[in-house]
Amino acid sequence: MKLCYFDDNVNFGDALNATIFPTLLADFFDEDPSVSFFGIGSLFGLPLLENSSAVRKIIFSTGYGKYGVKPRIDSSYEIMCVRGPLTAEYLGLDKSMAVADGALLLSHFSFPSYKKTYAFSYMPHWESETRFDWAGLCEQAGYHYISPMWHKDRILEEILKSEVIITEAMHGAIVADTLRVPWIPVKGYKNISEFKWQDWTQSIQTTYNPVQMPPLYSEVKEAEKIIQVKTKGMLGNMATQYLAKAFVSYQKSFKWKETLRQFSDIKNTKPSLSQNGVVTSLADELRDRLEKVKSKYTTILS
Repeated sequence: MKLCYFDDNVNFGDALNATIFPTLLADFFDEDPSVSFFGIGSLFGLPLLENSSAVRKIIFSTGYGKYGVKPRIDSSYEIMCVRGPLTAEYLGLDKSMAVADGALLLSHFSFPSYKKTYAFSYMPHWESETRFDWAGLCEQAGYHYISPMWHKDRILEEILKSEVIITEAMHGAIVADTLRVPWIPVKGYKNISEFKWQDWTQSIQTTYNPVQMPPLYSEVKEAEKIIQVKTKGMLGNMATQYLAKAFVSYQKSFKWKETLRQFSDIKNTKPSLSQNGVVTSLADELRDRLEKVKSKYTTILS
């Protein structure tokens, strides 16, 4: 059985697959793709899942992100559970298939008791980190910065050392909640999927009310992309480059200070944390369904 997830980037949520499932399903995975296990990630509708030639596709806590092609569920799929009620509804599945994101299984792991070193830590979405100097803004605002591109073990440690996580990255919030660290969601860019966040937050019986941040760009190339979209490509290269440089200069001179003030105010927002027992109950349910996979496929694959 092959464990399938996006492993060609350093996205924190995707990387958790390699920690959670090989540990809880020890000696279970190999590189035989005929039976494939799809876990954490918004994989429905995307080529990794949709174009898979596996005879059997085991779906475990996978979500839909409202992008890609319309998912095709056929007889090759064995759906054990999906990330949340919105994914289940969209796919036409029974409500019982909606459990939670597989990252909640981290509650079955043992972690060191780290001292709380950071009052507030900020973790952007991995795409946002490439667009603006959020680390520099955090330094001025007095926040600890957590890069979504760090190694997953380092991120887990930094979350555990934090009293509150401010995050644009959904799995920053998922892991924080699972490890009982309060979290505050923020949203600065249109690519942040509210559907995905609501899918997860509904599964843990909380709500998604992000603090709205301005979309900032410190890289000229990123600004050029925005201008090309806004102008529908009607400007020439030189005009686009000129406007992009002017836009970046404006943001550095004016938007930085304005955002810094807003950024500093976020700490006054009441953080979220699911009710005690909710994560435990959902993680136990996930573990039970994982044991069913183990029981069935240990016999079939042996």
